Amino acid sequence: MALLGTSVGLSGNDRYQAWRWFVTGTELDRYAPEQHERLGRVVVASLRAAVGLAGPGDRRATELVAELERRSPEFARLWALHEVALRWSDNKTIMQAELGRITVDCQVLHTDDQAQALLLFTAPPGSEDAQKLELLGVLGQQTFAG
Repeated sequence: MALLGTSVGLSGNDRYQAWRWFVTGTELDRYAPEQHERLGRVVVASLRAAVGLAGPGDRRATELVAELERRSPEFARLWALHEVALRWSDNKTIMQAELGRITVDCQVLHTDDQAQALLLFTAPPGSEDAQKLELLGVLGQQTFAG
């Protein structure tokens, strides 16, 4: 939670990362701008995989995609690429409010039905990024005046 915040307690479409990425934009601030295009493609490809797993009769998934296409030309452009992917690992630069840029390796562990994922973030031992992750473990979600 200290690294990326939380989506616990969100309701409606705000519960979905793709909505927060393409419609509200709240996800974009969490990642380095130079990674937005690549990560946007990952978000869409992951959503396409989830929709495929849900099946053609899943009304909620169909409605979400239709609303995303209507509200976001960028989403519609990426959806039209028909890329499908389940994420297993990635390298990301996260923009953390208190500590700035933190580059991490991200591993994604899925439940058997793909309904939930656990993200594991690591950095090379002894690196500045590893030290920032350790500090976040101590600070948690505290914020400090500048």
